[in-house]
Amino acid sequence: MKKLRIAVLLSFVAILLGCGRSAYIPWEDGDYKVYATDVDYSATALGLDHDPGLLGIVDSEVVAAGSNDLVIVVERENHKDDCIEFYIVTKGDNYAVGPFDEEEFQVEKSKRGLPDFSWRKR
Repeated sequence: MKKLRIAVLLSFVAILLGCGRSAYIPWEDGDYKVYATDVDYSATALGLDHDPGLLGIVDSEVVAAGSNDLVIVVERENHKDDCIEFYIVTKGDNYAVGPFDEEEFQVEKSKRGLPDFSWRKR
């Protein structure tokens, strides 16, 4: 009977350990991370690592990200409106300003000295 209990307990532990999946994080800067939001790792969003999870800042589909000491810049494909959007996140504020279209973003980039994208989804 004792062996049966041990076997059941070990099986239960193995099942629990197998239930979770590790997060796919293709880009990060400190606690800011681009992470997968779906099971096949194809949709990505920007979030703030806030243990035990990630707080979303820019929804899917994030396709590029970059940063400097002050800000994070994100490019997002908006499939609903069939357009490209750009967002600026000031570090510490934890919310995104935008969306900007490409022309507006280039003006902001020149005016504020925003960083280039250091990661681009393939």
